[in-house]
Amino acid sequence: RARPGVLFKDLAACNAYAHGLQAAERVRCPAHLVLAQFDQMTPTRAAQQLATSLKATVHTVPAGHFLMQECPDGVLHALRQALA
Repeated sequence: RARPGVLFKDLAACNAYAHGLQAAERVRCPAHLVLAQFDQMTPTRAAQQLATSLKATVHTVPAGHFLMQECPDGVLHALRQALA
């Protein structure tokens, strides 16, 4: 239960963030993205450029925006693959 305005400030900060893809291109360690197949708020296609910039392995689970609640076993499987 956040104070009024906290969510707005959070979303505004995310929206204003600049040069993320350029920063991602400088990442040299292995990267993995766990994406939700049915997420309407942040669809998988929106992460394609980030995945490319990171040279990331992409794991997709059959879930919506709350993937850890909707598909905990799928998320666990993806994390185990990433850590293997």
